[in-house]
This record gives sequence, C-alpha cells and structure tokens, in this order.
Amino acid sequence: MDMLAYDKLVRITKATEAAASAMARAQKQGVAVPLSQYNELADMYNSLVVKYNALYHERDRQKEKLAEWIEYGDKTAARRDELKEIAQNSLRREKTIAEERDALRERARALAETCDDLTAKYQDLCTKGKNWADMWKARAEAAEKELADLKSATKPVSPSKAA
Repeated sequence: MDMLAYDKLVRITKATEAAASAMARAQKQGVAVPLSQYNELADMYNSLVVKYNALYHERDRQKEKLAEWIEYGDKTAARRDELKEIAQNSLRREKTIAEERDALRERARALAETCDDLTAKYQDLCTKGKNWADMWKARAEAAEKELADLKSATKPVSPSKAA
C-alpha cells in the first residue's frame, strides 16, 4: 500500500474513533461506547475501507488503461504519419514517373519524325543512286555502241600494208 492509501486509512480510523467518542458524549455515557454502536461504526469503517480500496484500485486500472490508450494513440498517430509520408512519397514518385513517361513519349514522337525524315531521304538517295546508275549504264552502252559503230565503219588495215 502506498503512502497516499495509508494516510487515507489513518484519517478514516481517526474519524471513526472521533465519531465513536462523539456518540458516547452525545449519549452522556462517558468514554465507554456500547458494543452495538462500536460494531456499527466498525462495519461502517470496514465498508468505507473496502470502497476506498476498490475505488483506489479502479483508479489505478483506469490510469493503466488510459496510459495504454495514450500509447496506442501515439502509435496510431505515428503509424498514420508514416502512412501519410508513404502516400506522399508514392504520389511524388507517380508524378515523376508520369513526367518521365510524357518526356519519353515526346522524345519517341520526335525520333519517329526524324526516322520518317531519314527514311524519306534514304529512299530519295536510293532512287537518285539508281537513276545515276541507269544513266551511266545507258551512257556506257551508248559509248560501246558508238565504239562498235566506229570500228565497223573503219576498214581494218592489214598488217602487211601498214608497214
């Protein structure tokens, strides 16, 4: 029993003894108190002590329960703050990912346009290259034909006359 409870019991005991003395004086019986009255006061004293102890222990249980609730509330608040931070971080990451995705989408569009331009230029160069090849082939064939015509137009010189 702690100091507060002991002090309370001492005060109850003194009050009970004072009440017994007061009852005796009121009845002008002197210091002696009849047994029935003493038993009545003792029962009252005992019931008060039991009630006090019950209230004291109930108060302790309530304090413990309150402390548990406060601790639970602190844990809940800490967990809520932690979850809130996680949610905010997730939202920030989602925004960053969305921005990166949009930037990559724009880059892909630009690269697709560049690819289309380069493909068109390649096709144009291939066409020009084929045209150039066809032109030079036609010129070569024409030159060969002209050479063959020139050879056929000139009479061959015999080796004996040439000397």
